[in-house]
Amino acid sequence: MKKFLSIVLVATIVLSILTVGNVLDIRVKKDNFYFDLNIVTQTAILKGVEESKPVVEIPGHVFHWGIDFTVTTIRTDEVGIWDSREYAQLCMENIPLLKIPSTVAFIERDSVRNCVENFEVSERNLFFSHYDGVLYNKDLSKMLCYGRFRSSTVLNIPKETRHNPVETLPVNGGDLCYVTEIIAHPESQYFSSVDGVLFSKDGSELVKYPTKKQDLYYIVPSTVRKITRYAIPKFGEFSYVYIPATVVEIDETINFISRTVYCEVPELPKDWAFHQSVSTIVFFDVTEQRFLDEMKELYGEE
Repeated sequence: MKKFLSIVLVATIVLSILTVGNVLDIRVKKDNFYFDLNIVTQTAILKGVEESKPVVEIPGHVFHWGIDFTVTTIRTDEVGIWDSREYAQLCMENIPLLKIPSTVAFIERDSVRNCVENFEVSERNLFFSHYDGVLYNKDLSKMLCYGRFRSSTVLNIPKETRHNPVETLPVNGGDLCYVTEIIAHPESQYFSSVDGVLFSKDGSELVKYPTKKQDLYYIVPSTVRKITRYAIPKFGEFSYVYIPATVVEIDETINFISRTVYCEVPELPKDWAFHQSVSTIVFFDVTEQRFLDEMKELYGEE
């Protein structure tokens, strides 16, 4: 009896130390997945996928040592150094479709954004949803993760989305670097799209010009009054842009590097805070017709 009590005491002490030290997670491999299991909370964190398949379906529960662990989190190990906080990819290969169960309540975006092409979320999930393969919050009001290397280059935005994807996605919308066209749902109360470019509903704000849209030049519509944060990519396909006098504000993040800018106004307004590099050429007091004539002469277009 004395020996039994000693064993129980030692076990209790060890368990307390492990719990306080927060090292009670154990790493296990189940089929194609790696999990960290927490014995106290009986929850599991998905840490990695060993091999990509056309469809990778994450289980909602993991059974180990006779215990049912609920998969609540998708988060890989940190690989950053010093103050940099980065996460390893969930899989070393691209995953065409990742199915997320109803049990998952947290997803570290850096773990999935560079390896998952499309998401599919269980309808019973209380925190996430999907639309056209893109990850959203439950009510579709906010875009959370867009797979950088999706085979589709068209971004369809649902009518429920009200937050600017440039502001809700990592790297100021940098994950949209291969998008060629953005289409807002026609019933959206927040966004509209013209020729694959995203605008506010009334067209007064230019929200996002797709990085890979194949234009030789671009004319900002006369309805636009503001070119918003990171709306025009630093390195896009077009080399010439025309800005009408209706534009009264250009966000300071806009950089027309290696481009020629034609402005209808006679001089640079104080609210036009775009960056000019040594490779940027700016012309003022140019009409739209003159700009079109020069483009016709340059490219031989009708």
